[in-house]
Amino acid sequence: MVLSDRMVCRYKVLVHPNTIKILKVLKNGSLSFTEIMFTLNMSPSVLSSMLKKLSEMGFVEKCESKYIITDRGYELLEKLLDIINMI
Repeated sequence: MVLSDRMVCRYKVLVHPNTIKILKVLKNGSLSFTEIMFTLNMSPSVLSSMLKKLSEMGFVEKCESKYIITDRGYELLEKLLDIINMI
């Protein structure tokens, strides 16, 4: 099976360590960009890039000035945690 560039990009987002960190922090409630940045001690450029990709993939949404995890994001987080617990 040959993976398209789009599939490779999506895979990289899913396995990036910041993905699970962002989803876990948003699981506890909606947060602003700055709140996420300080909670996770993440650089603004990295966080901005990750939130953009996660939003494009439907895992987080921006509502007014806060980010929330979507149902799809909850599902992804559960699956990622299951995989981590298996290894």
